[in-house]
Amino acid sequence: MTENNNKEFKFKRIEDLLSLPEVKAELERQESEGTRQKFFNFLLRRLVCRKRAELWLKEKRVDEDYAEILLEDAESAGLINDLEYAKGFILGHERWDERKIKFELYKRGVSGNDIEDAFYELEQEQELE
Repeated sequence: MTENNNKEFKFKRIEDLLSLPEVKAELERQESEGTRQKFFNFLLRRLVCRKRAELWLKEKRVDEDYAEILLEDAESAGLINDLEYAKGFILGHERWDERKIKFELYKRGVSGNDIEDAFYELEQEQELE
């Protein structure tokens, strides 16, 4: 008879194993790392404003405290930047009048300061050309 057949197993069911605090903590860590990777992949595929990033996290039911950490990390890494988002939006909608662009950006959660700064910076860039 092999040694494995003689061993006594401490856990009869997977539920018993999953209920251990250290196993729970590891599973939560892995899940949060998976969420972080998915979130950053989402941000790398497109330029989004902070409000859209917040909505994505809410849709995925990410804990609010952890979501705030992810948002701050993404902003620090330059993956979320409402000013750059506004500039890209303006350039992508050059045929629209300024009032309509501003309205759409406000609707998307971009601050008035970022919108005004975006228009100003783009105007300055055009003057240099």
